[in-house]
Amino acid sequence: MRMNHKNDSILAENILEELPFPGNDPEMLEIRNKPEPDYSLMDCSCNNCQDLIKSYLLIDSLVQDILGLEEEMVRWRQALLRHLPPIDAQNLKSDIYDNLARRYYDNKSYQSYLKRMYNGQDPMESKEHNQMLHRLKEGTDETSVVL
Repeated sequence: MRMNHKNDSILAENILEELPFPGNDPEMLEIRNKPEPDYSLMDCSCNNCQDLIKSYLLIDSLVQDILGLEEEMVRWRQALLRHLPPIDAQNLKSDIYDNLARRYYDNKSYQSYLKRMYNGQDPMESKEHNQMLHRLKEGTDETSVVL
């Protein structure tokens, strides 16, 4: 396995060569043949912080999408409860919050985003979002779905 001498990391193409991909699938061949990104272009000494601001706004937009998707997942899981056999409904109700989006507490970029955009508070753990998920779980929110 070859190493990238610029940053002592394993080249992505070498990892892909070692993975057991099926046959000559054209999509897999396309993935294997993609060049490794040139990380040297990621110059972080921005004189103009507009790029950083745009990045925070993008992260914020992605976080809002994640929150909306979590609410949709709980909304539709709750709606399915009425159509399942009792044992399955009970299992789903107890697992209704399972597999929601992961949290990014340990990511330094995310921590910087929280500090600058939300004064250190995580919007993914906001009181409002948690209350909405609870109302959706109970089927008491006006946006609850009835099938």
